[in-house]
Amino acid sequence: MGLTGRASAFTAVPGAAVIGVLLLFAVRPARAGALELTFTQKTGRETVVYRETLRPSGAGCEATVESPRESNSVVLDSSRATLSWRITVPSEGMDITARRQGDLLIVSGRCKGEPYEQTVKAGADPWYQFQELSLDGLAASDEKARFFWTIDRRTLKPVRFRAERRQEETITMLGRSVRAVRFDMTIAGVPAVLFRARFWLRASDGRYLRLEVPGFLGQDADSVVELTREEAAPDDRSGRPG
Repeated sequence: MGLTGRASAFTAVPGAAVIGVLLLFAVRPARAGALELTFTQKTGRETVVYRETLRPSGAGCEATVESPRESNSVVLDSSRATLSWRITVPSEGMDITARRQGDLLIVSGRCKGEPYEQTVKAGADPWYQFQELSLDGLAASDEKARFFWTIDRRTLKPVRFRAERRQEETITMLGRSVRAVRFDMTIAGVPAVLFRARFWLRASDGRYLRLEVPGFLGQDADSVVELTREEAAPDDRSGRPG
């Protein structure tokens, strides 16, 4: 879900880039134990399925996200901010690792078969590589807006986002009505008139349910990502959309 052809530079093609940043989604489990999730992204006539597993690890958690094209793994701290991330895309000669060190984001590895290295100063804003994994707490918080960083999976450039609370409303998921809190998401430095995505967190527990990303000036098709399956660990199968 993260949006994350998360595509060219965000400032150049915001709509496509955000899809590149949020395709992969994870969420915090209500109780200890592994959680398996499936998200389906539809962009024009193309459909991509992402399967992930989230496991508690120490005070934080670890997650893996798989699609036919790529493999991702991420380590999170107790606040669900990202500590490290690895992505491998064999067809593109990509094997990249990123880590947080103080106020720096350090990205290194191989991209298109060539050595790659970049360091970006992120300041005090948190890093949410899988945004929905880290944003679930917003549903129950009093925050009106939050800034955070995500590294674009195609350009490998960190992008600063802003998520703004709107209202609670009813949406339909898998044929069922669900109460959810809607947020609008924009890119820092990009006028909202050019790009504004929307996502919904389940009101009961903050689980990421749906993301809508508009095309940009007719260059990209609209994209929708939805939670299509959630299954708790064998000792906890109570969670379902709804």
